[in-house]
Amino acid sequence: MKIKLATITITDKEGNVIIEVSFWGFCARYLNDRYGENYCISAEQSLLLHTGDHTVPRQLIVRSTKGNNLPTNLLFNTSLFVMKSTLPQKAEIEI
Repeated sequence: MKIKLATITITDKEGNVIIEVSFWGFCARYLNDRYGENYCISAEQSLLLHTGDHTVPRQLIVRSTKGNNLPTNLLFNTSLFVMKSTLPQKAEIEI
């Protein structure tokens, strides 16, 4: 099963937006804060994003030389898995 919901909006009783939460926005912020430029998402997920498929995966696989090889559980039965791995050569990465 794939989750198509990528953004959750929380409002107060009057309908005013309190916060918007985005899976991809959260992952980008978390990974940048924790790993700086020392990470990349899996090739498979990268291809999906480049084709416009922003479906939230059950588990986002990330490569980093600082990875811990443990899942980080997130909301809605999703997780990040940062595996300890060398990164592709710069010429193989498109930003």
